[in-house]
Amino acid sequence: MITIFKLGLGLGLTSLAFGLQAEETGSIEHGQTLYQEQCRACHTSTMGRFFSGSPKITQLSGDYILTQLQLFASGQRPASENDKSKNKMLTAAKLLSEQDRKDIVAYIEDKFQTDD
Repeated sequence: MITIFKLGLGLGLTSLAFGLQAEETGSIEHGQTLYQEQCRACHTSTMGRFFSGSPKITQLSGDYILTQLQLFASGQRPASENDKSKNKMLTAAKLLSEQDRKDIVAYIEDKFQTDD
C-alpha cells in the first residue's frame, strides 16, 4: 500500500512538474498569434522600426525580452511624455498577461533564434 502511494505521489509530482514547465516556456502557437497582432508592425519591419524607433526584438534573448515586457507592464520602465512609442509599449505590455508574454518569447525563440 505504501508503494502504491509513493508511485501515485511520484506520478502526481512528475505531472505537476511537466505542467509547470509547459506553462513556464509558453505556447509557440499562441505566441505566434500575439506576435503577429501585437509586436510585428513595430519590431520586425524596417519601416515600422524606423518610424517607431523600436529595436528588432527577434535578435534579443528570450530572458531579456521577458524582463523588458515585465518592466513595461509593471511601470518600472517608464516613458517620457513625448515618447509616443514607449507610451504605446507601456500600454501594450499591460494588456498582456504573464502567460501571453511567455508565449511571445517562446514563439520568438522558436521562429527566429537557433542554436548554432
